[in-house]
Amino acid sequence: MCRWCWAGWPTEKYGIPYVIDYIDPWVTEYYWKVPKAQRPPKWPLVYALSRLLEPLALRKVAHITGVSQGTTDSVVSRYPWLSQANATEIPYGAEPADLNICGNIHARINVR
Repeated sequence: MCRWCWAGWPTEKYGIPYVIDYIDPWVTEYYWKVPKAQRPPKWPLVYALSRLLEPLALRKVAHITGVSQGTTDSVVSRYPWLSQANATEIPYGAEPADLNICGNIHARINVR
C-alpha cells in the first residue's frame, strides 16, 4: 500500500500518468459492522492507516481499475477529484470450457 503513496512523484516531476488497480479495497467499513470480538486485533490501526494513505496515493492518479463497479464506485465516492471517467471495471475472466468442467465434476460427486 505505501509504495503507491510515492506514485504521484513521477507524475509531478515528469508528467508520467499512473493507474492503481484495486483488487481489494483499502478502506472498508466491513469490520466496524461485526462484533468487536470478531475483528482482527489490529483493525483500528489498519483502518486509520488506510484512511490516511489512500488519498495520498490517489491524489495524482490518472485512472483506477477494479474487479467490480462496486469497488470503483466506493473509491470514486470518497474523493471529489475522481469521477466515473477515471474508473474502469475489469472483472475476473474465465474460459467457458473451464466452467463446463466444473459443472461435470459437480454432477459426478453429487454435491447439492
